[in-house]
Amino acid sequence: MSNEDDVVVTIDEAGQPVVEKTDEGKQAPDPAAAELSSQLEELRASEAAAKAEKAAAEAQAAAARREADLARTEAKSARNETADSQLETVTMGIEAARAEANAAEQAVATFMEAGNFAEVAKAQRRLSSTLGS
Repeated sequence: MSNEDDVVVTIDEAGQPVVEKTDEGKQAPDPAAAELSSQLEELRASEAAAKAEKAAAEAQAAAARREADLARTEAKSARNETADSQLETVTMGIEAARAEANAAEQAVATFMEAGNFAEVAKAQRRLSSTLGS
């Protein structure tokens, strides 16, 4: 029998070559077939490694995107907190100025009723400095 009867190569349902040895002939395997089989295994291993590297790179990229999104969210939150804090400071200053102006107006009225014009002048100075600021 010839070497062709000793080895049969078929393609399975997944499209992969399958090497089968027949019982006839009992000759040594063809070195070319062994080399091809070895190359096929190396190719499969290389492909598996490439897939693993791709999956790792995609996971790393996804993690980087999540970290960037979190950093953007935190930065936006910090900006909002700063703006809120500044608004609160300005609002509190305005309220304090209003309260001081109201107190000065009340003092002017009280001192005028009492005829204490020296204190009226002081209260009017406080009132004009409060409104002028």
